[in-house]
Amino acid sequence: MEDLLKEFETYKTRKRQKRFSVEALRAGFKKAWIARDYATIVAVGRKVPKDVFFGNNLLCMWYDCSELRLSRIRR
Repeated sequence: MEDLLKEFETYKTRKRQKRFSVEALRAGFKKAWIARDYATIVAVGRKVPKDVFFGNNLLCMWYDCSELRLSRIRR
């Protein structure tokens, strides 16, 4: 689990990433969701190609709900 979270941290810091691990995204999104760090989920989610989200309902839910919650906070 720690390895996956370390990999997720690289997604946060790098501007461009060619490959994404779905497992690392799940681990990082879950940790950020629990911490209510919606900005991290949205920031990393915008870097991820849309095809990574296809077939992964949990990642889509975390990303979409985070965007929604951030938009409500900014009002």
